[in-house]
Amino acid sequence: MSEFVPVKSLNDWLWIGLGILFLIVYILVNEVDHWLPVTIPLELAIAGIFSIFALNNYMIIYPGWQVSFILARFPRKYFRWFAAAFYLIIFVSLWRVNQLHPGIININNPDMFNLIFPLVSPIIAYTVSRSVIHQRQLRQTNRRLQAIVRRGERERIARDLHDTLGQSFSMITLKTELAKKLLVKAPDRVAQELDDIAQTSRDDLQLVRSIVNDLHQQSLSEMMLMQGK
Repeated sequence: MSEFVPVKSLNDWLWIGLGILFLIVYILVNEVDHWLPVTIPLELAIAGIFSIFALNNYMIIYPGWQVSFILARFPRKYFRWFAAAFYLIIFVSLWRVNQLHPGIININNPDMFNLIFPLVSPIIAYTVSRSVIHQRQLRQTNRRLQAIVRRGERERIARDLHDTLGQSFSMITLKTELAKKLLVKAPDRVAQELDDIAQTSRDDLQLVRSIVNDLHQQSLSEMMLMQGK
């Protein structure tokens, strides 16, 4: 845009206005997703006008990076269409440069190296963005799997508590009732029943402690895993 400042003609004003429009569209591409079917082609078209008619191949770098990053979220065919239009613009621009300045498109021309960045911009941006999205999806999948595992573990613990402790408490209740009756009918057997109740209670207490310890170890492992991420 610096070649049009200071303004010397109406043509310069037109290019400046087009540059301002490009800036507005560039912002809209970032901010308004549901306008992307309109703003992306418009941004590329404006950059193409600068590239082909103003021989400015630097402005097209902006949609090359920005749009490629965005299109990584969508089916790959959209990036292919964009890339085809992008490289077509560059090809036409280079053809026009060669028409205006015959022989300038030459591998021995050091200025040709300036084309490397515009040429690789969409590919690099798309690849990096896809990698970031893939990593994010992997983290989300891992979190879902961890939630499923934790839910399954809670259900297993609930079943264990219900099956083991429920049976033990039922036995304690029965033996307590039996001990109450034996106090009258056979006092000498009460001690044995109370010993059985005490042993069952100790076994249940040990089971509860084991379950609590397992839960504590799992919590520590999850905390270390989260810190590692």
